[in-house]
Amino acid sequence: MIEGLEQYKNNVLKIYDLSQRLLFSAHYGGLGDGWDGTHEGRMVPVGTYVCVIDYNESGLSHEAKMIYVNY
Repeated sequence: MIEGLEQYKNNVLKIYDLSQRLLFSAHYGGLGDGWDGTHEGRMVPVGTYVCVIDYNESGLSHEAKMIYVNY
């Protein structure tokens, strides 16, 4: 869950592995729109991933954060 992100109507949430392979990309509108930790129907391995938020709004850039998946 990313609080407040839904207020940016043109946002796109992207998840990459550390090899820069795109695992997930979608508009985030609230609960239920986030990444569920899978890629091509399988759970990704425990580890570090990159979350990029593209706001796609005038005057705003993108934001990148490291996330850790641990089931």
